[in-house]
Amino acid sequence: MERDQFGRAYAILILSTVLVLIYPWVHANVPWLKEHFRSYAGVNDLFSNPTEDSLTTAFQDSLLPSAPADTIPAPKPEPIPFPSKTQEGMNSFFEALRAGNSQVRIAWFGDSAIEGDLICQTVRDSLQRKFGGTGNGFAPVIARVRGFRHTIQDENTGKWYARYLGQKNPRSIPFGLAGSYFLADTLPSVFDSLYIHAHDTAAYALLPWETLPGASFKATRSAQTVRLFYGKPDSLTGYRADDPICKVEIGEHARYLRLHPTAELTETRLSDARIREIGFSVASRFEFPVFGISMESPTGVILDNLPSRGNHGDRLMQTPVEMYQAFDSLMDYDLVILQFGLNALAAEMEDFSWYEAEMTRLVRFMRQAFPGKPILIVAPTDRAIKYEDILMTDPSLPRVTAVLKRVSEREKTSFFSFYEAMGGSGTMIDWVDNKTPRLANLDYTHLNLQGAEIAGRLFLQYLLKEYDAYLAGKNEPVE
Repeated sequence: MERDQFGRAYAILILSTVLVLIYPWVHANVPWLKEHFRSYAGVNDLFSNPTEDSLTTAFQDSLLPSAPADTIPAPKPEPIPFPSKTQEGMNSFFEALRAGNSQVRIAWFGDSAIEGDLICQTVRDSLQRKFGGTGNGFAPVIARVRGFRHTIQDENTGKWYARYLGQKNPRSIPFGLAGSYFLADTLPSVFDSLYIHAHDTAAYALLPWETLPGASFKATRSAQTVRLFYGKPDSLTGYRADDPICKVEIGEHARYLRLHPTAELTETRLSDARIREIGFSVASRFEFPVFGISMESPTGVILDNLPSRGNHGDRLMQTPVEMYQAFDSLMDYDLVILQFGLNALAAEMEDFSWYEAEMTRLVRFMRQAFPGKPILIVAPTDRAIKYEDILMTDPSLPRVTAVLKRVSEREKTSFFSFYEAMGGSGTMIDWVDNKTPRLANLDYTHLNLQGAEIAGRLFLQYLLKEYDAYLAGKNEPVE
């Protein structure tokens, strides 16, 4: 019996070894595998170890294993037109800017490069100064990296159950606009009687607000309107008396609202006063998802910063298309930006057809999610890798940039390359080693606040140049 078990184990080991050895050949000759899965160059890649002095990273999500320096092919220069030649794809967005009589809203989805409102805050501030508007846009109940975003600082009280894109979602509750949802803990049963019969402010005030789930927000830009977005629970009692109560705090003033979570997405206005700080708490007899708030103005530019760390784009499709459509029906977006690619980089990889197929699916998915809205693909910033004390631009960066440009051309979206706009190969090394103060972190991947501001200005140069071209086509004077 023991000999038979040993034989089976030995056979499994041999079979596994053979599969590992032949997989690169099978991957190269099976189109379906090439489209949906990555490969590796060979068995040496599985056992190669990076040098001990490899970079200490601030964000591990974007640093992928790379091959030793002598196996890395030299990057082939692939010139990428800058700016893009697809300005006409954003005509509706530019027309909304030109008209200037309504809210012009941008959804900026991206990876950790825009986390903490980096890049976005520079673009938002500049566009609001030029075209009007105030407020820092959408903010989830709880930011995934607490305290990192400076434009909206948040604090939380009570118990919240939080889920984000990339995490397991055992409750199968749909993610919201920012790829997250938050369940408020239920009201203690001892207060059920009071809650059920509460119909006035005096009774609401007696609820144990200090222990109930709440969130407060402090923004750098004042907002004229604050909206709360939430979903519905799996089952509803149907009685209005069971609707959650929301306590809204602005300074020393408190008011109480009934929420009615009967749709997949509902909004409630928390304030119509010009404010920078607001807090809310929720008293409910059942759990229901709360997505976040929006601090905005009814006219001018509003830019929503929507990061998802570790994401190379595909995770956006974990949010149902119907949920995006519901948010779009309430937000009425004028432009959707997709900034990805940083997490797809792999120095030893030459074939990125899998990523081209993935981003094509994403663009088509987002077209369904935001019907009729222009899409702008933004390729990643420069990134450097280090082997044996030699720093170089990641050879896969121009390849991924070229892939994103091909997707943009085929799907007829607009396109912008941060890599090209920054100056191309070697820029990240210069920004870290030669600039005072440094413009990026020591991981040679992520821009810091100063570098993100410069990147934001580079993007603005592109966007406003395209806008001027649009005005010129309409024989409008350029300011």
